[in-house]
Amino acid sequence: VKYRAANPEKILAITFTRKARQEMIDRLSKLNIDIKVETFNSFCEKILIKYGYKIYGRQMNVMGYGNKIMAMASALNNLGINMNIAIDRYFSTQQKRNRTYEELSNIFMNDCFSILDYFKSKNQELSDFSKNADSEHIQTAKMIYDICRHLKQQMMLQGLRDYTDQILDTIKFFETNKEFIPEFEHVLIDEYQDVNAMQIRLVDLLNPRNIFAVGDPRQSIFGWRGSSINYILNFEERYKN
Repeated sequence: VKYRAANPEKILAITFTRKARQEMIDRLSKLNIDIKVETFNSFCEKILIKYGYKIYGRQMNVMGYGNKIMAMASALNNLGINMNIAIDRYFSTQQKRNRTYEELSNIFMNDCFSILDYFKSKNQELSDFSKNADSEHIQTAKMIYDICRHLKQQMMLQGLRDYTDQILDTIKFFETNKEFIPEFEHVLIDEYQDVNAMQIRLVDLLNPRNIFAVGDPRQSIFGWRGSSINYILNFEERYKN
């Protein structure tokens, strides 16, 4: 911006956490430089808010903690069980040791939503994974699958989306409405070792003239969430120019 006359409105900087985003904004403000700094989620959320009715045809909201608790309660009630039964089936005696009921409930709930996210991140429909479980765990796996299926239905009925939906819905919107894709000449991506296939697809759709990536393969921590260090290891091969 200062030395190469780059247009600040054509620059997008992306990082992973709100804390890192705010730190970048604070540093840039001291230099009197105003560019768009986002996390992947905040960037997508702004697109979904701006074009929400075009995308969904109705009001949609980000799923909060309270929504998750209500959806989980509905799922358990639908199965005719309570959280105590679910916890006893899901956790081993060792896993329950030194943990409170509240801690176990939260872990159980978050694990169920993580399973939904996993299928979304792989761009797959939720399927009955209990069919692949061994005889010892098939009852538990069936319970988890039934809960996940109900959670998915509740989210659709109540017009709720989570962070994974944010990026998936933005990608689908851009793929079918290319005229609404914002134009950036420079996209700068922090913590590149933690990007996943969805985030790569989003950057490809933005199709900037320049991509600047920062990362360290040894610090990759989000493999469980679909990230792959191959994106940083193969960066020069993927973007030859």
